[in-house]
Amino acid sequence: MRLNSLVLSLAACLFLAFGLYLMIAAYYQTHPTVFLALFFSASLIILLSAALLLGLIWRYFSLKKERNNPDSSSG
Repeated sequence: MRLNSLVLSLAACLFLAFGLYLMIAAYYQTHPTVFLALFFSASLIILLSAALLLGLIWRYFSLKKERNNPDSSSG
């Protein structure tokens, strides 16, 4: 489970960096259509990778908390 989460987190970080690179590259474009295409695609990549990364972090800490505090009312 940890290795799977680590690989997914690494992939999310790489896509986040790629989205930021595309966002920066969009501002160097001179053609407005190319700027819009790069801007919106970079925004989507950043949004999806950030949501995946935050979800993985949330899941990691919730599972860690669950392991430290088992339910005592299951008896």
